[in-house]
Amino acid sequence: MNATFKNQLKSAQRRFVKDSPTSLIIEDKLVANDTTQMVVWQLMTVADVEIVKGGAILRQEGKTLKLDNLSHPNISVSVISLHPAPLALDRQIKNLKRLELRIPAYLFEEKSTVLKVRLSGM
Repeated sequence: MNATFKNQLKSAQRRFVKDSPTSLIIEDKLVANDTTQMVVWQLMTVADVEIVKGGAILRQEGKTLKLDNLSHPNISVSVISLHPAPLALDRQIKNLKRLELRIPAYLFEEKSTVLKVRLSGM
């Protein structure tokens, strides 16, 4: 992920951990550079979203997925509507939204942090 965040972070590594038959942990190891001010973790969805303490619950077509913010549980998930899409050239996807976790760099210890999110079926 280093190329994706060139000039924004010193380094970024992602790994996936299947911690149970119905859940997956996404773990991002991030090292800030001198200009890093904020890291925004994002997930795109068309599911209905309910914000809950420490994460969110997504519901779609009778199925439920829980998002747990394991590493920074005091930071709430934000929901940004992307329908209608911001640009005329963008594909219009009904109910599209972006879930965000906004982690300020001042919360990083010695310029690094591990951002962990668990996605689990309910």
